[in-house]
Amino acid sequence: MAPVPLDPIPLENSKFNLDIFSVAGFFGGDEVVEAMATLHLYKGRKWRGWYNSPGAYTVAKHLGRIADSRFWRALFPGAWQDPATAFSLDGKKGPKYLAVLSGTEMPTGHAGYLLTEFVKKLAGKDLWDRDHRRTASTSVTIVDIKRVIKLDNLSISSSSLHLLISYFTMLSSIACAVFSFLFFNDKFCFSAILLGTLISGTSSLVIGTGSLSLESVFKPAPGSPPGDGVLLGQSFIVLRGSESDVNAITKGRFCLHMTDHPSYRNIGICAFLYFLQFLAQLFLIPQGNLPGQLMYLASFVIAWINNCVVASIDKEEVQTNLLADSVKMETTKFAMPNRTTAVMFTCLALRRAADEKKSCPAYNDFVPKKLLEHLLPNDTRVWQEWRRIVLQVLESKSSPEYLTGALNEPEIQELRYDQQELLKTLLHDADKAYKKYQEIISNGGVHSEQCSI
Repeated sequence: MAPVPLDPIPLENSKFNLDIFSVAGFFGGDEVVEAMATLHLYKGRKWRGWYNSPGAYTVAKHLGRIADSRFWRALFPGAWQDPATAFSLDGKKGPKYLAVLSGTEMPTGHAGYLLTEFVKKLAGKDLWDRDHRRTASTSVTIVDIKRVIKLDNLSISSSSLHLLISYFTMLSSIACAVFSFLFFNDKFCFSAILLGTLISGTSSLVIGTGSLSLESVFKPAPGSPPGDGVLLGQSFIVLRGSESDVNAITKGRFCLHMTDHPSYRNIGICAFLYFLQFLAQLFLIPQGNLPGQLMYLASFVIAWINNCVVASIDKEEVQTNLLADSVKMETTKFAMPNRTTAVMFTCLALRRAADEKKSCPAYNDFVPKKLLEHLLPNDTRVWQEWRRIVLQVLESKSSPEYLTGALNEPEIQELRYDQQELLKTLLHDADKAYKKYQEIISNGGVHSEQCSI
């Protein structure tokens, strides 16, 4: 049976239409979210959000998942995230950390990740000589943590360029709204621009009130040994300092302290306002005239450019600088010709001198055997002998000359010729690392140490 058409057709004579401008709320949201992540990194950034921002629907969904209640979860379904993680200010996984005095093994978090990325960009001092065996270059970075300052409201000043772009964007949105109303008599586009500007500015103020700080275990258990250890990876980062200071890297995380914690109800309200903005755009813009719609589009484009500029900021670099404001460190990076040399150098950096052991007896608890097995876990006969010989030197049971003299021992002579040659090469690497480290120490390098228990 053929369908019977409705007569009259509903809304047949309506002049209302939905055009392309009404779906603008779907675009540009990712850039807005990335730009919002800088609200807590730059001083005064929360006051510079008064412009008609695009991507209202995307922003509403993102903010709605921060609010922690059944109502907001029903309205904006998805996995809940705390504010710092949602704005990419925390949540990254760092390398594994091995504490050589306490024996603790643990994964690090965002602070460990930032330090690792910072070290990658450092130019290391190349310790390679012509007679060194060179394979895959491995770096060893020695980080002496002097002290940690617990700072609240971590932030830096904005550049002049970002300030100019922000002010121009805000003035542009106001100008587009005024032109729509005064020159083009378009109340609908005027209302849409004004509504978007008010919602964006209010949300920036509400979200920007959060205080960014570095949280850690600043008071470890009484009697805890120093936190000396190494971040494990393709390269090695040696951390030296008191337990409380090293914790800032191994257990440190960035937190956003909001006034409405833990429900984050105000952020949920901001998400709902963005959703209302999206709906208002959907119905208001098609009723405006073409000049007014062009003004609306112009405000969107300028805001999108501003968001792109702000989103392009390297937030990890900014956070690394903020981390350096809280954690006072001395850092020196060395480029090693091969991993064997790097392992020996790492062990030497964690082995304290006799006077340091005297002033801080906890340094005597360093057992290099466990560290060697972690860094070079090979379990062949050659590697077993190499670790045995190296341990004799690291534990001061034999002189450094033993690294080459051990080749004459009867048990070494029992090895096959190819095994002896491999062991000779590996011990040569260890010997070179020992001599290089002692040369650096004799020249006054590798920082001053301190102990706190």
